[in-house]
Amino acid sequence: MARVDGILDRMTARSAERLTLRVGCRPTVHMDGQDVPAATAALGEADWVSLVTEVAPTAERERIRRRDPCDFVYEGFDVHVTFDLGEPCCEFRAQKVHAEEARPGDGPEIELGDVPPPRPAPAPQVMLRPLPPPPRPAFVAPAPQASSLGATFARISPRKLGTLAGGVIVVLLGLWLWLRPTRLPDLVVADAEGHPLHLADLFQHHERLVLVFVVPGDQTSPFAMKTVKEQYAAKSGFLGFAGLYWGKQAEAEHYRTEADIPFPVYGLRDTPDPFAVQDFIHKAGVNSIVFKGVYGGTTVLVDEQRRVIFHLENDGLRELKDKLAAVTE
Repeated sequence: MARVDGILDRMTARSAERLTLRVGCRPTVHMDGQDVPAATAALGEADWVSLVTEVAPTAERERIRRRDPCDFVYEGFDVHVTFDLGEPCCEFRAQKVHAEEARPGDGPEIELGDVPPPRPAPAPQVMLRPLPPPPRPAFVAPAPQASSLGATFARISPRKLGTLAGGVIVVLLGLWLWLRPTRLPDLVVADAEGHPLHLADLFQHHERLVLVFVVPGDQTSPFAMKTVKEQYAAKSGFLGFAGLYWGKQAEAEHYRTEADIPFPVYGLRDTPDPFAVQDFIHKAGVNSIVFKGVYGGTTVLVDEQRRVIFHLENDGLRELKDKLAAVTE
């Protein structure tokens, strides 16, 4: 199965209109009149050629390698390959919009958010029987009529009351699941000598750990790292600090040296379990219908139970100083 099949299936399930793969840019999905990023990192030309030729017929593969424009059809999508101004671009346009069961993707290069889980089934209906009225004593004045609110409830049947109670229970359960803290899975990375380190080892004997995600070529990552470095000088006595670099450990060490970073930076592509890395990124980052993961510069604070205390990204990174002050003072 081609690596792009998973994202195409999810596009079909959500009636998305177009997938654009352009060298030097993040893959984007066009749906509901908006372009939504579908991956954390920009595509290099080698990755772009590999993704497109994987789904192209034999004749079109040769044209793509010669950088000649071409069109073909793949899995219900019209595919247009262009090289305008020397920039390779490939668009998958849906021939028709219909929902079908999505197949899981094969790799972390391009990710589209999972379909939201089904809502919990309503609680069993409870039949509420009205209590019989108490016996009326002799020679008493007539009882006053029920208020309008009481009369309204009196007109609701026991079956509807049971359904209403079940709905309230479902809403409360959903709020509890939404508001409870996210707990990260364990993560195994390697140090400069190749020794495995678990997430607990990165705390450096502190109760909380600041993690900053770095994506090469991303514009937000340098700003986030500069902000975290400023806080390291004042908060390193209270908090652990670590960077997670989307690359190999050697690249992470080179980045740490070039950027003069005073705390460790670990490469995520050298981990023994890439699926565990993807699970960690999904839990630590954004979780929406069209995107699930972290942006470059995403910064999270985690406690010793691996619970996320706060999560900042993009413009929210300006709040880092106040957020850290709130947990250390």
